[in-house]
Parts: sequence; structure tokens; C-alpha cells
Amino acid sequence: MLVPEVVDAVSPVPVLAAGGIASGRHMAAPMALGAAGIWTGSVWLTTAEAETEPVVRTKFLAATSSDTVRSRSITGQACKCYAPRGPTNGNARTHRSRYRCPFNRCLSALP
Repeated sequence: MLVPEVVDAVSPVPVLAAGGIASGRHMAAPMALGAAGIWTGSVWLTTAEAETEPVVRTKFLAATSSDTVRSRSITGQACKCYAPRGPTNGNARTHRSRYRCPFNRCLSALP
């Protein structure tokens, strides 16, 4: 598992876990594995303060991990993006494995 491996590798530097954190259970899991805290991002788009369009908020809240694809951000770095199903983006899912995180091999024993 990535979090304990990183925690052990960089101790005593605190580690923040990030990615896919949207509930209290998601927050508790990495902390139970040794992370000092968590970093959240997209979940804040579902708050009233974010002024996200209601239809977008509803889609975010209904989305699962299979509704995301890895893509390139405007900076050229890999990121995960929401990929709604539909005729205009049917090919988006084919790019799922195309943009692998370049640091996966550095941070864990996984290929």
C-alpha cells in the first residue's frame, strides 16, 4: 500500500494523503495507515460556497472512481478528470492507462 510505504520512506517528515477523498471514511483510512493528514480538492466543488452549477454538483456527487480518466492538465502534468458518459467523449476512457503517474515506481514497489 502506498501510504505506509511513503510514511516509512520519508519519516519523520509528515505525509499528506490526497486523491479521491470525499468523506469522513476516506479521511480516516490514510490517517490509520500513518498519514499525518489529508489534502482535498474536488470535494470542495460540491459545497454551496463553490457556486458550482447544480447539474455539475449533482454529477460530481453521483460519480464513482470508474467515472474518472487520467489526462493531461494545462501544465502538461498527469491528472484525473471527471469523464461523463456520452457520445461526445466516448473515446475519453481509452486514455485511462495512457498517462501513467511517473512517480509510481519511485514511491512504491508496484510496477
